Amino acid sequence: MSFAQQKIERMRELLDPTASEREAAACFQHYVTSFESHWQPFDDVLPCLQRLDGQRLGIITNGDMEQQQRKLEVIGLSDRFEVLVASSKAGIAKPDARIFEFACERAGTPLHTMVYIGDDVKTDIAPCQALGLKGIWVNRMNEMPVQPVPYAVTTLANLFDHLP
Repeated sequence: MSFAQQKIERMRELLDPTASEREAAACFQHYVTSFESHWQPFDDVLPCLQRLDGQRLGIITNGDMEQQQRKLEVIGLSDRFEVLVASSKAGIAKPDARIFEFACERAGTPLHTMVYIGDDVKTDIAPCQALGLKGIWVNRMNEMPVQPVPYAVTTLANLFDHLP
């Protein structure tokens, strides 16, 4: 099912199973407009990116490529990332470790030099550990990990304690 069809089906489930595609799409667009108007980065993101200025940065996401690009544009961060790998385009999704390998190939960067920062132990950190990469868990809610996590921070301000 395409991302566009998923949106329509979600609206039908929420509002009316008999809604036409046009009605469902219009409702979804209203939702998206409202949703996007509330996008903003966490307070620690811009200071972190400023400290990382000059470093090669990329994003690996299980999200839709167009939506991720739009999100970066709306919050003013699209020029900060050299590589954006989305599962919708790569055909691989986290926690499949191959998406990390794919991202490194796209960046022309050796896998062992990559540090990955993610907010989900299962989909972000576990595959990094399986590949022998340094995965840093951003645990904003200070949750108990489901498995041992060697590197964790509750804010990006503490990230630099774990970077080379």
